[in-house]
Parts: sequence; C-alpha cells; structure tokens
Amino acid sequence: MMLDDELAIILNPKKAKTNRTAGAEKARKSNVLKRKGGHGSANLKKIARMAAKHPEVMVKVSGGAKGLRHTREHMNYITRNGDVEAETEQGDILSNREQINDKAQRWNQNDIGRGKGRQTVNLVLSMPPGTNEEKLKKAVRNFALRTFAADREYLFVQHHDTKHPHCHLTLQAVGHDGKRLSPNKKQLQSWRESFAEALREQGVKAEATPRQSRGVVKKGEKQAVLHAAKRKESIRQQQRIKEAGERLKGGNIKRPWESRISEQQAAIRKSWANIAKEIEKRPEGVKMASVIKDFIKGMPKPLTREQELVSKMASVIKQKEKEKEQGRGR
Repeated sequence: MMLDDELAIILNPKKAKTNRTAGAEKARKSNVLKRKGGHGSANLKKIARMAAKHPEVMVKVSGGAKGLRHTREHMNYITRNGDVEAETEQGDILSNREQINDKAQRWNQNDIGRGKGRQTVNLVLSMPPGTNEEKLKKAVRNFALRTFAADREYLFVQHHDTKHPHCHLTLQAVGHDGKRLSPNKKQLQSWRESFAEALREQGVKAEATPRQSRGVVKKGEKQAVLHAAKRKESIRQQQRIKEAGERLKGGNIKRPWESRISEQQAAIRKSWANIAKEIEKRPEGVKMASVIKDFIKGMPKPLTREQELVSKMASVIKQKEKEKEQGRGR
C-alpha cells in the first residue's frame, strides 16, 4: 500500500500539500489509481515511465465554434478547404469542401433550439518531434472511438505542417443525449491519460502526468505571448520585468502562493524519495530506484516565472557590484 499512497500524492499534488496521510486518502477516494489500472504492477509501470521521462502527451481545447458560419470556417480551416482528408466516427472519409460544408450544415440543424452554447469543441492532440505520425493517427482514431463515438459525432484530421506531429479533433458539442459538452480540467486530464494509453498500444512511449508531479511549476506560455516575445513586442514580458524590479526594491517579499507551491513540491519530492527507498529494498528494484533518484535530482527548481526572473536580476546586480568593487581595487 505504501507505493499506492505515495503515487496518489504525486498524481494529486493539489490535494497533498502538507498533510500527507489526508492527501493520500483523498487521492484514493478520487479513484485516480483505479483509473490507472489498479494497484501493484500497473502502478510500478507508471512510476517507471514517469521516472524515465517518457514523452508527455498534449490534449488541448483550441476553442469552439458558434453557429453555422463559424463551424464551417473551422472545418474548412483544419481540412485546408477540403484538401486534407477528415475522418468521422463512422470511419467515413470527407475529402472535399462540399462534404465538409454538408457536415457543418447538419450539425447546425441538430443544434437548433438547444440554446446559444458552442456548436463544437475543438481539440488538438500532439506529441513531441520525432513521434511516428502514422502511429499517432491510429492512436487518435482509437482514442476518439473509445472516448466519444458512443456519445456524439466528430471528425479528425492530421496535419504535417509543424515539427510537432498533431491531429485536430472536432467534436459535436451536443451529444446524442442532448447534453452539451463543456470539458473541465479533470476531464482533460482523463482524456490525456486515455490518449497516452492509446499511443502505448501502438508502441509509442507516452505518459500523461500533471506538470507538478514532474516538479514543473511554471505553466507553458500561450502561443501569442511566445510569438510576441520573439519579436520583442511582448507587453506581458515587459510587465514581468517591471514587477520583478519593483519586487527587488521592496526586499523581495514572497507571495502567499509561493509558499504553497514550495510545500506542494516538497511533498512531491518526498513521495518520490519514499518510492525509491521502497523499491530499492527489492532485489529487482535497485536499477529502477537509481533511475528515480536521478529523476529527483533532475527536477527543476520549484520557482515561479516571477521568482526565476527576480533571481536572474539579483544575480546580474550582484555581478555588476562585484565588478565595480574589483575596479576600485585596481
């Protein structure tokens, strides 16, 4: 049970900040471990994949279309106006703009009288560069069939225009039961786990763990911010630099949430260390324990983006003061 308790804390970082026993109990009640396939060997396999840093899958909601015009525009965009084939939940292939527009028209008719919500939920499923694209497509197909085919219509396309292999999956928001899909974080994580499993079935190394479980504190930047930063036009980045400078002047006062993050990361690292100790007791677990220890050592410092910027600015100031002192001594 010890491994299950520690893994529960790792996979539920927000529920296990300081009270480890309570955190593990909450995690068990949330059925996280049951979703992973139960106890024992399944959990050991997951621990091994995480420690070996298997590629993390991405399942992102890229938006949703409202009304016929918007739905049609989105479908035409992802199919490049019918030039890129789309596959439906029935296995049908839509290969021209007329078929795409007919699909959008039918979805719109099915949605009439059901309120003003989104007509589609648009997902992007991707993997790191180098992932086999044919296996990725098969995994997306199987994931979508298992997850959505019984509830709603959908179509998906594969793109080859970026270094990250990816597919666009467009779901009809209103299912066969008349309920409108509105995914939350918990549901997205469940989809990530299912997608990772579908990839592993194709022989592709893949995992789906919360970033905090891997010691990652900083959230990924939005594409718009990244592009603006490359052009040196990011207002958000300029604001961060200003705030970091003001914080240094004020004595680097810590934010309340930074203590919570620090406690959370301490609990996660402790759980990883306990797992390594437990596995190391087993003759066959020495090598795996070593991998876990290396994984812990390689975890990034638990710093927010602001803390990291403050630290860099403080180092620059310290270096300049040192150079000034050296100049006086000459």
